[in-house]
Amino acid sequence: MTNRRPLPLPINLGIDFGTSWTKLCYRDLESERTGVVRFEHLRLPESVLPSVVQVDGDGLLFMGDKPSSNSACVAVRYLKMRLARAGGFPDLPVVAGVPLSSELSVRALSAWYLSRVIVRARYSVLVQESELVRNRQVQWSANVGVPVEQFKNENLDVFDEVLRVAWEWAEQRITPTHLNETMALFQATVKNESAANCHAVPEIVAAILSFSKSRSARDGLYLYFDIGGGTLDGVGFELRREAGEVVVHCKAGNVADLGVEALVHSVVKVDTDRVSRRLLSEKAVSIPELEDRTDTLHTFAANVIMPAKQKHEWGRLSRLPVFLGGGAAGSHWYQHTLAETHKFRAHGNCGIPPYDFRPIPEPADLIGAKESGLPFARLAIAYGLSFPREEVPEFSLPEDHVNVSPPRPARLLGVTSYVDT
Repeated sequence: MTNRRPLPLPINLGIDFGTSWTKLCYRDLESERTGVVRFEHLRLPESVLPSVVQVDGDGLLFMGDKPSSNSACVAVRYLKMRLARAGGFPDLPVVAGVPLSSELSVRALSAWYLSRVIVRARYSVLVQESELVRNRQVQWSANVGVPVEQFKNENLDVFDEVLRVAWEWAEQRITPTHLNETMALFQATVKNESAANCHAVPEIVAAILSFSKSRSARDGLYLYFDIGGGTLDGVGFELRREAGEVVVHCKAGNVADLGVEALVHSVVKVDTDRVSRRLLSEKAVSIPELEDRTDTLHTFAANVIMPAKQKHEWGRLSRLPVFLGGGAAGSHWYQHTLAETHKFRAHGNCGIPPYDFRPIPEPADLIGAKESGLPFARLAIAYGLSFPREEVPEFSLPEDHVNVSPPRPARLLGVTSYVDT
């Protein structure tokens, strides 16, 4: 009797590599269903991982949920935005002779972190789907989300390099434990130029995948704001059917450190937990500490909406659909402040219709969302990323589009130009 080879089972991981938290989904490509990766075996309270690498005084590395007992431990946060060379984040110290803020350090630590995430996710899926994978040979692949503003050649090359190294380490079970070892291995692995079944995908394309596949999706212009712990991401995009297929044309994008934790810590030095709780409330609450930051959010939103307007033929729109995602999607303060942009930036005078805030529809093929304890607004990107690359809608980037409407009207003496806002 001959031994039969186990049948292959393709599973794709969707990795939402957030500024503060990482969320994951997996998709069984055979049954075409997506599940939420949970980490009960790690005794974590939620199905999320801190996007943090801990480096102790001796240069040993730890995941953010397993900190060292060494009191000199340094938390390396904002890995994704540091990879994108975004400014505004505090410099990191030198540890074991290595400057943690250097470009090479950030790339190596990001690869180390993502490789550990991939290994953990694979193990978790095997535990969750023990019956499904029994006597099967799992064929793994993955997509990782990148902000549309960072999806440019120079930044994309950096992300691709880091993803390739992370995938190779996960495949080969390479687990460096020391900072210097990680740096050396990263440089050696980069030279190998091995292929990786791990791809970068614009986060916005993943986030609205459930909507783009729904019957309620109509061609037109939409806004999407992802409100995370560290950053606020905004994108103006056009959904269009071309040759029977959905295409996502990203017209404008913006990202800033205006997420919940970053916003609170920028204005409050004590009692930050209380302010954060009020900021996350779905009810109208007074937050006097943040009154001076509302104008900053209006400017942020206007810097998404106005460029999108200039690159889109509006036609007749009674409302401008706005999707909210991320951990703070239910925040009354964020939604109210973003909605005020229409008034305080006089968007009605610019021909922009009132905003219509709406949730991203939860798909029928998602399982385990309730057990994960996470609302779909927080899982939308990971869900979209769980689809294999060939099923992700085609997309274009903001730099692929030119203005179709005048960037500014003629100035009238004594009249304020609102297009500049």
